[in-house]
Amino acid sequence: MELISWKDKYMNRRRDDEDLLLVMKKHEEARNPERLYEEDLPLLQEEGFDTKLAGARLLGSDTAKKSDPNHS
Repeated sequence: MELISWKDKYMNRRRDDEDLLLVMKKHEEARNPERLYEEDLPLLQEEGFDTKLAGARLLGSDTAKKSDPNHS
């Protein structure tokens, strides 16, 4: 929702970019530490074990999967 809102009226909605950044920074903490060190370990390794960067990439991957109309 933050991306859509920001894309539509980013000049008038200064908080959307801050909210989006917060979501990206916090995604690795929300039920995802286990994922990063287990099933998504290669992603974490690619980011030099920077959990914030890996968490942001994980958010992007999760969002892409949920945006796919063929995803169940």
